[in-house]
Parts: sequence; C-alpha cells; structure tokens
Amino acid sequence: MFCPYEWNIDEVHEMISEIDIYYQGWLKYNNDKEKIMEVRRTLAYDEIERMVETISSLGYQKDDVFLTEGFELVEALAVVDVLRRASIDVVTVSIMDKKTVMSAQKVEVVADTMFADNDYSKADVLFLPGGPGTKGLEAHEGLVAVLKKHFADGKQLAAICAAPSVFGHLGFLEGKQATCFPGFEGELRGAQFVPERVVCDGNIVTSRGMGTAIDLGLCLVGRLVSDKISGMLAHSIQYK
Repeated sequence: MFCPYEWNIDEVHEMISEIDIYYQGWLKYNNDKEKIMEVRRTLAYDEIERMVETISSLGYQKDDVFLTEGFELVEALAVVDVLRRASIDVVTVSIMDKKTVMSAQKVEVVADTMFADNDYSKADVLFLPGGPGTKGLEAHEGLVAVLKKHFADGKQLAAICAAPSVFGHLGFLEGKQATCFPGFEGELRGAQFVPERVVCDGNIVTSRGMGTAIDLGLCLVGRLVSDKISGMLAHSIQYK
C-alpha cells in the first residue's frame, strides 16, 4: 500500500494483548476456563496470526480527516475515535489558517496538522465530516485537488451528513449508490440515493449524520483492517 511497515516480535505481542483485552471484559461472566481459552484463541490469536502473515505486504492504514469552521463535532470525532481504537493512523487536518478549528457546536478542536503540511499520498482514506462547514470544504481549492487525485487513483473516500454533496458536485457519485442527511439527496448528482445508515459503493463510503457516525467508523475499520476486528471493536464499546 503506502508505507511498508516491518513488524517486530514485541509489536506482535503488544497487538495480541490489545485484542485479548477486548474480550476479557465480557469473558468474566464465564467461569469455564477451557471455553475462555477457546474464544481467545479463535477470536484473537487466529486473527493475529492472519494479520502477521499479511500485514507486512499491506502496510499500515492512514486516514485523513478534514476540519473547517462549522464542522459537526460528533460526526468527525466519533469516526476518529473508532478508527484510532483500531490502531489506524488518523490525522486531523485543518484547512483553516490555524490548527484550532471551531465546530458547529462551538467546541474548539486542535487539529494534528495544517493542510499544507500533510502528505496525502500516504492516505488510504480521505474523510469529510458534515455540518455547516461543508461549504468551506468544497470552497478549498487545495482540498478539492487532493480529493480529485485520490478519486482518480482509486483510493477510498468517505463523507457523512451534508458532505457527500461535495462528492456529488465533483462527479464522484456518477452511477453509484450513496446516502446523506435528509434534504441533500438532490446534491448527490448521478447517484442512486439509498436511505441506509452507511452505504459503500466501490471506493466511496457515505453516511447519514451524527447518529450514524459510529456505524461509519466501524465500516471503515472493516474495510481498512478486517470485519472481525470491526465486530470485536463494536462489542468492546457496547455498540452491538
């Protein structure tokens, strides 16, 4: 993929421990030691073995999240939270003239980096949160250029709430299925609107709004890491 990563034995053991922790909480109710070991082995260690066999060829996963004034706080940070729990390298990027960005809910967030300082060639996914700030995303010429290149390269793009409209205006949704916040269906140009919580079609992932942000995060974990890890994570955060 983008940044070949060599795993050493200490990192492998650390990963085993982290995944094991996901299940220790709900395994406490079960006093059957043999059953506990069986679940650990099948749901944690087997996954680690598979990941160790393939991870060196896949490289680590990176997701860039773009913040502008008026972004929806939960839509952005719930996805960031879920992805980071899955050990995905998430970089929040300010497209303003400073790292501190004011959300639509009047909560200031300090981004990890400025737009001009980030390396987008290493990103597996570019993610646009929604909110009133969506217009600011589309008005940023540099961001639009990055999105177009990412799309042309066949890499993954994700957006939630009003932000899928940016993809629609850029022609990314032509012939695809997509979803968005109610009222923005007409902005999904060329797409078939699907009223689902999360819609994946090719390299495009779209979601409806604040209430579906965790769904979107888990979907991206499934695409970037594995469905099993996504399921484990959903259970660990008491989502399912």
